[in-house]
Amino acid sequence: MFAFRPTSPLDECDLSLVCQSLHYGGACPDPLDVGGQGGPPVEHDRDAGTSASARATCTRSAGRRASGSEKAGSLRFAAFPSVFATVLLPLLRRFRSRYPEVALVVLETDDREVETWLAEGSVDLGVVLNPAADSDAIPLGQDAWIALLPAARPLARHREMTLDRLAAEPFVLATGGCHLHAGALMRASGLSLADICIEVRDWASAIALVREGTGVGIVPESMLPESRKGLKAVALAPTISRGFGLLASPTRSPSRAATLFLDLARQA
Repeated sequence: MFAFRPTSPLDECDLSLVCQSLHYGGACPDPLDVGGQGGPPVEHDRDAGTSASARATCTRSAGRRASGSEKAGSLRFAAFPSVFATVLLPLLRRFRSRYPEVALVVLETDDREVETWLAEGSVDLGVVLNPAADSDAIPLGQDAWIALLPAARPLARHREMTLDRLAAEPFVLATGGCHLHAGALMRASGLSLADICIEVRDWASAIALVREGTGVGIVPESMLPESRKGLKAVALAPTISRGFGLLASPTRSPSRAATLFLDLARQA
């Protein structure tokens, strides 16, 4: 299973985010004793929105104590699963290090619901997929779509792969908690998947199924596992990418905490 490999020790919030983002519903490691130092409890907020997929709340009680008389702000943040383990985690770490007095409330949902929550003002900030060019979204990066094939398949000998060639193969369809996935890419090109063997939500399951030979798939490059045994990753021709953008809710002026995070994202 793909897992984020941190460059520094995880603390209680990182444990919660990685666990909730990559192991849906799985048991989280005990965050109360990280590196023998102890820490505040991690609460799980399932009432912050209408979706049962709202996942994790990280409350920085130690940070609040450090803030003295200054009122500690809070920041409610929403994003879809795959972006937590790649784009967001370094930013969240940096923000928490600079502004420990801010309580971070992090909600995991699908990309459509992120947009809904932003429009309703239910969250302060959210990561959106392929933001419009004329929007106020701060670009966070791009991720190329990659054809993933069982290494033993004849197709694996190719250096590039077209969508029409993949559409005819037995297919493992992963959504990654987003509306934009291989099926949507096919439809946008006037194609359809001829044989969907199985549809799964998370990328790790899809990769495991491709590895065992169930079918071929299309995954974001950032989700490719470190170990490629039994797999062949092949570039799409032409190249197709997805972009991430950070947006503030348009229903109100950004709070102090939201402004600080937006400024940090612009510097990244």
